[in-house]
Amino acid sequence: MQIGQKRIPLKSLHSFEAAGRHLSMGQAALELSVTQSAISHQVRHLEDQLGVKLFDRSKKQISLTPEGARLFAVVGKALEDIKLGAMSLDEETFAGKFTIAAPPAFTNLWLVPRVGELLDRFPDLELHFESMPRRIPSVLPEADLVVQFGKHNWPRKRIAPLAVTDYKPVCSPRLLSRLGKLSPGMLKDHVLIHDDDGEAWSQWLSVVGKEQLQPKRHMYVATAIDALELARLGVGFAMNDQIITSYWLGTGELIAPFRQGLSAYDSYYIITAHEGQMSNIVGEFETWLRQKIA
Repeated sequence: MQIGQKRIPLKSLHSFEAAGRHLSMGQAALELSVTQSAISHQVRHLEDQLGVKLFDRSKKQISLTPEGARLFAVVGKALEDIKLGAMSLDEETFAGKFTIAAPPAFTNLWLVPRVGELLDRFPDLELHFESMPRRIPSVLPEADLVVQFGKHNWPRKRIAPLAVTDYKPVCSPRLLSRLGKLSPGMLKDHVLIHDDDGEAWSQWLSVVGKEQLQPKRHMYVATAIDALELARLGVGFAMNDQIITSYWLGTGELIAPFRQGLSAYDSYYIITAHEGQMSNIVGEFETWLRQKIA
């Protein structure tokens, strides 16, 4: 690739994009199946060619400089456009079996309502769904693409951030219609539904200054699906992220009555084979996933 009179290797841009996405030379190296020194060399070569500093390396974790951030936005989109253009040359490659493993709530409440769009685009795609356990397993499910909630490093796998999530309480509109003044304090008269050990609700109550609040009843269930179903039926208030709750919030079966949320409570990650071993169908599915979540 030539910029002005300077010829910039695509490898340097690819290394820069991966390092900028992870904010880690080591993670970029793992993703691209090269050494960390190779990533650093490519990034420094790019900086030398452009005559600007792209990363601030003065702290423990690298960060993009203002010039680096501007280039990152352009390079990321350009590489994605190249990938999509190459994939569109032969859509027959998007036929056959494709297996995705994800947490049950993600599959049932986010993916399933939207997967028809993907099947319409690629009617020969045979989808298989596997469940990603709540607790991160010692062995990954056999799948082409895994969606994981919470960070865990898997050896010899590409791990890429998918989305940072905010947590908020949700409830049924029917329940809200019976409430008086809407404030976090009124939760003392209602049921709080947990699909964890109570940590999410505890953190949220602390954020809104109600650490000592005791609800009418605590209810503990095994899965986020159970918690949100109970909330949908008007039993009480559940807590989950904006990705999982987006479908029922969109249909109006759930509402988020409070503006306050747990900002950046945790993240979803995509796990695949490394880029050089990843099939076109995996890349296309990941692109579709990112577009829909965005």
